[in-house]
Amino acid sequence: MAYEKFGSAGLAKAKVWQKFIAQTSPQTDSAKISLVNNFVNRSVRFASDADNYSQDDFWATPLGTLLGGFGDCEDYAITKYVLLKQLNIKDQNLRIQYVLYTDSSGEKIAHMVLLYYSNPSDDPLVLDNLTNKIELAPFRLDLSPVYSFNATGYWTSNKATPQGNAVNKISKWRDLLMRMQNEGIQLD
Repeated sequence: MAYEKFGSAGLAKAKVWQKFIAQTSPQTDSAKISLVNNFVNRSVRFASDADNYSQDDFWATPLGTLLGGFGDCEDYAITKYVLLKQLNIKDQNLRIQYVLYTDSSGEKIAHMVLLYYSNPSDDPLVLDNLTNKIELAPFRLDLSPVYSFNATGYWTSNKATPQGNAVNKISKWRDLLMRMQNEGIQLD
């Protein structure tokens, strides 16, 4: 599939992805978090959905993001999520979070990041395409949480208990999961 859709360059990137997973797999969870954040931030160049897909808001599969080499904030977050799942990080430790990012001029911009919870009751670490620095969420004063989700749940703001199933609440997530399944990417 990589070759058919992305040519020889895509096939080469798919091999890099496979090698990365194999080399990272024996690492500690802490190392995996850092390695995945840096790998995705280094492998993907930012491009708006309008420029990349001629759409206002398109959630790309990790295959499309990594092999295509371009994506926007949700593509980075989704790709990091899937890679960490492939590295046996449990769903209970990961959430994709929709936030409002306050830029240096004070403007609030819709943004997505990946959260990693070492324990479900602890403050999460934030993996962000805007920086390679991984920080605890309370230290990211530029981010205001709106909702978060993963393959098993949906949370509003910073609620500790799920408010339902993300597949039922977020149609773009449901559509993305089906496209990933068609590409052979399973989350369980």
